[in-house]
Amino acid sequence: MVSPGEDTADLESGMAIEAKEATAAVSSSSHDSLTEEAKIKSSQSVKEEQGTTKQISGRWKTILGQGALVTILMCGMAASMLVLTLIFELESLKIGSFPSNDYIIIRDIPASAVVCIASLASLLSIILFRSFLKLCSFPLAHDLLIHTERGDRGNLPSPRDFSTILRTLTGSPHAYIQALRRSFHKGTHGKLVLRQATIAYSYAILFSALIICCSFCICAYTRGLRMPSTYAVANGATNYGRALVHDCLQSSGTGICQTRMDLHAGNNSDNLLTVKGLSDQNKIVRLDFQGLSEFHNESLMILADPRASKGSSFTAKTYGVSTYFKDIGSECEVTAQSWNCSDHHFDGNFSIPLTIPQSKNMLIDGNDVMWVLAAKVQVSEGMFKHVANGSDFGIDPMSNFLSTVMHCETSVWEVEYLKLGEEYIPQTIKTADPAAAKLIFGPAFPGLIAGYEGFDLKDLVTEFNARALQSNTTEQLAHNWAESFAKLAISSSAGIMEQVPVTQQFSTITAVPRSWFMVLGFSVFLYGLLGLAIMLAAIRAVTSRPEVREVQAQMGIFGLVSAALEPRRSGEGASSVEELLGNDSRVGIYKTASGGYKWEARNSNRG
Repeated sequence: MVSPGEDTADLESGMAIEAKEATAAVSSSSHDSLTEEAKIKSSQSVKEEQGTTKQISGRWKTILGQGALVTILMCGMAASMLVLTLIFELESLKIGSFPSNDYIIIRDIPASAVVCIASLASLLSIILFRSFLKLCSFPLAHDLLIHTERGDRGNLPSPRDFSTILRTLTGSPHAYIQALRRSFHKGTHGKLVLRQATIAYSYAILFSALIICCSFCICAYTRGLRMPSTYAVANGATNYGRALVHDCLQSSGTGICQTRMDLHAGNNSDNLLTVKGLSDQNKIVRLDFQGLSEFHNESLMILADPRASKGSSFTAKTYGVSTYFKDIGSECEVTAQSWNCSDHHFDGNFSIPLTIPQSKNMLIDGNDVMWVLAAKVQVSEGMFKHVANGSDFGIDPMSNFLSTVMHCETSVWEVEYLKLGEEYIPQTIKTADPAAAKLIFGPAFPGLIAGYEGFDLKDLVTEFNARALQSNTTEQLAHNWAESFAKLAISSSAGIMEQVPVTQQFSTITAVPRSWFMVLGFSVFLYGLLGLAIMLAAIRAVTSRPEVREVQAQMGIFGLVSAALEPRRSGEGASSVEELLGNDSRVGIYKTASGGYKWEARNSNRG
């Protein structure tokens, strides 16, 4: 029989054992629970680290990829434009409607290709706009990290400004306008990074707008032309539309050049000057250009190619004559009745309307001949007020006659010209050899070429009188007479010119507005260089502080909403996200307990 004391002892012993077992079970359960929780946290930590590692490696791809896009594409575009001007530009070609000072003339490149290049540059400036801004986000992330670590609240943005910065860097025009306004508020706190984002956007939009504007102007003003190219196939000559008869060059003193005719002048002073005795296709053409600086900027008269039918286009070579006249009456003691140019061995009276010196009293220097003429012509009444007190002229106001002596210079040139439709455009002009020059201007002067007594003076008088009546100043008179004599001199050479057979071919040329094309190329190149500079700045920021890659990765609107949105304002009425964001706190990037980074808005009462 067991005593009550023993029963009590056994009960207490059993309870103690059960308590130990229960404690052990609870301890074991708690340990298992903690172990499981640690495993979960460890797994999450590993996943976060893997995700962070992927984000960090992705940042390098972002920097290098976006930077390469901006730099290579834009600089490559600028290089292609440079190639067009260096390799394909025709510097020597002149086209009347497209002067070389205003247009770049490009060969073998259709206008559509130039328009395509300009349009592509414009498109790239739009596509690469956000790439440029994304590169700018790395230096900004670096600055935000530095300001946060230093506790520099004055340079940290408010949640509202931070929202504006993030949306500006995504290319939002509305956010840019807000950033532009807020950057110049009176308060300076927190505006530094906002201003940096605004400046980055401003540079990007400035270059894009400039590139688009230049591209539009290039597309609007670029013109394509089908240019004729003439290739001579006879006698080894090059591009000759006309050439002097070979025998005439070799035997100018034998009278073999008598095939030329003493042609009579007409009174037409238009750009296309027809001369009596010439066919409609054999025209004396005043080239449409500013004149020869080597020859007092006077006009040049050429004998056009006989194939110059209406609307035809070709290139050809021919000969041209330019003449310069200058009043020297004061040197020759001119009166209304006589003159005396003793130094020129040239004197006489005005009993005949026009006098030209003998060849022995002329000076021939290569392709240039200097001589003197004396003329008495009827002039317009308005001219007398310009010359009434001049010693260069002898005037008979009763009969409106003017007597004068002119110093004259006549030169012969080899001319290559381009005919486009009805337009004659000089390409190259060079001095003719002395033999050819003598053959062309020789028949004008008595005794210069055997068998020729000079021009028919009646025709010269008729022409000079007609041009004098068109003159109101002495300068006009000298210019008009010079032009008339050049026209007659070149017309007389028609009989000693022979046609050179040619094979006509055509090539494509494009006239591109020079100023717009150069500004576009320069802008595209600067855009590429600026992209390279920003990429290097991003690399430097990430290299100096590797955590910048993680900071930049979190510069998204979701990070802002999760970390910087102030819950106390969410209950208030608001029409936009910005109204939910405060201005009294500052957004910084702070390190978390797990070693990562997160955005956080802190007010002045929080450390």
